[in-house]
Amino acid sequence: MNEKIAVTGMSGLFPEANNYHEFWDNLCQGRVSYQAYTDPDGHVRSKGQCPDPETFDAQRYRLSEKEALVMDPQLR
Repeated sequence: MNEKIAVTGMSGLFPEANNYHEFWDNLCQGRVSYQAYTDPDGHVRSKGQCPDPETFDAQRYRLSEKEALVMDPQLR
């Protein structure tokens, strides 16, 4: 594939970073953005905590507030 594309916007919510520039810097510097964690069922061994994950914009994705609250946080 040799087709050209244009990236016209970029956004994200990342652990230990306020924006994608800081996230990229963390990757380039080899900074660890996750920590050891054990969930009650023992399935998860590490996690990355995003700053203020409650800022999910449910309306943008046409979800009710109730749907957003009961939705799996990994999907939000």
